[in-house]
Amino acid sequence: MTFIDVSQGPPTSGYITGYSILCVVSLLCAYWAVSIGRSRQHYRSFFSVRVLFPIALTMMALENAALAASGWIYDDLVERGGEANFDDNLFFKAIFVLQSFEVPILLIVIFEITYLVHKRRS
Repeated sequence: MTFIDVSQGPPTSGYITGYSILCVVSLLCAYWAVSIGRSRQHYRSFFSVRVLFPIALTMMALENAALAASGWIYDDLVERGGEANFDDNLFFKAIFVLQSFEVPILLIVIFEITYLVHKRRS
């Protein structure tokens, strides 16, 4: 959530549209990864490819949904008269925690896929 900057104000409609499109694309890729993980025999033995990759894609979709909704949450916080503090929102706290897991999961998946390609070509 490093893209949310309280000093810059709410995101523009172009950013919200872009984040929404990225959210839908991440969910479609997660569905595609689940269907490939079920149908391909050689992916069934790799837990990280079959399970962790769709989970990482779902976390990316949640992150993009939070970025798209940050404008509405920002406006709601400003209307209440307080300063726009995203740290008080529980949804954003959960997204901050999930965001820290994305890169390690993707590194594990990339390592496993590289091993699978090497094993298949050897």
